[in-house]
Amino acid sequence: MATVDRNSPIPLYYQLKQILLTKMEGNEWRVGDIIPSELELQDQYGLSRTTVRQTLSELVNEGRLLRQRG
Repeated sequence: MATVDRNSPIPLYYQLKQILLTKMEGNEWRVGDIIPSELELQDQYGLSRTTVRQTLSELVNEGRLLRQRG
């Protein structure tokens, strides 16, 4: 599993975005799959809710994810 590097000058949200894109492009997640929730991503990568939301919002704005209420 890829991890975020808190010592890197690259912003945490961008590191998470790259991890999620890798999963999408590597077919770990396919079109129509439900990805982990914000809370699950927070726990999995040790990030704040704000960071996870920023990442997911950016992916939604780019058309890579569709956000629906569960």
